[in-house]
Amino acid sequence: MLLMNQTKERDRIVSSHELIDELKNTEPQKHFETGYYHLDNMTKGFAEGDLVILSGLTGNGKSEYAVSIARKFISQEVYPLFFSYELSSQELFDRFGEPIPLFYLPRVISGHQDPTKWIENKIVEAKTIKDIKIVFIDHLHYLVDYMTTRTKNTSEMLGYMCREFKHIARRQRVVIFLLAHVRKFQTTRPNLQDIKDSSGIIQEADTVLIIHRTGKRRSRKSIQDEEEVEIDNFATLYIDKVRRRGSHLGRIDLEFDPIKGFMEL
Repeated sequence: MLLMNQTKERDRIVSSHELIDELKNTEPQKHFETGYYHLDNMTKGFAEGDLVILSGLTGNGKSEYAVSIARKFISQEVYPLFFSYELSSQELFDRFGEPIPLFYLPRVISGHQDPTKWIENKIVEAKTIKDIKIVFIDHLHYLVDYMTTRTKNTSEMLGYMCREFKHIARRQRVVIFLLAHVRKFQTTRPNLQDIKDSSGIIQEADTVLIIHRTGKRRSRKSIQDEEEVEIDNFATLYIDKVRRRGSHLGRIDLEFDPIKGFMEL
């Protein structure tokens, strides 16, 4: 016979009618649009609990595009929280440019055996200061250190982290933008399978965005030497996965402006 206190646990069996009545008394899920017309139209925006993967080759604009999206949210007074593992705080400020807008970040990024727990604790801390709803983590592959990969392979560990970040997004009612690398690819542009150690990553994501620079500029000398020297300011954003009803996959052409960030064409 079940003890009375066991029946009061959160995971007790309830009827569908009881649970729907309980859900009616909870705060409705908030949705957010970036202000990018095509991105919002194709994804139908982002909601509390979403895990969004933003991927691309090194140097193809992942961090810049994350900053551009953050600027859009800040302009709506939705102030994000940044965990910048790849860029120093000063480098992140430089990406935003003067005047530095209001957003939140840890004073120092600390290394921990399980960084997902530390990040969730910092999200909880940030929510006591401001009602944080948008979180950027740059980037996923920095979070796997030598100690964790000794006991699990990288793909398994990244899959575990993505599942944890999805749970964190739900528990803390935030949208998490998680940046991730792609490996070298053989096709004309990277796709889902090219995300580094992708097997455990894309399964947990609600949305997957892949940014890819679309051209190169050459100087006169480099034309003679057949050596590419500078990536141009044009890129393409591919929406390769999105779960929201009414959304659709596709591509968006972008141009990078040093002052305004990425703009849709």
